[in-house]
Amino acid sequence: MENALAALGKEELEELIKKGEGVRVACHFCSREYEVPLEDLKRLLESLKKSH
Repeated sequence: MENALAALGKEELEELIKKGEGVRVACHFCSREYEVPLEDLKRLLESLKKSH
């Protein structure tokens, strides 16, 4: 799921983080829903900033 969130880009992740809560992501392949906590979103954003 992190790859799908990373594909949103830094700006979109920053907007999600500004909301102050995690997100729920639905996988269209397995029909499962995944909850991504706010801290994981922040970690992913920092990782993207370091890689570019």
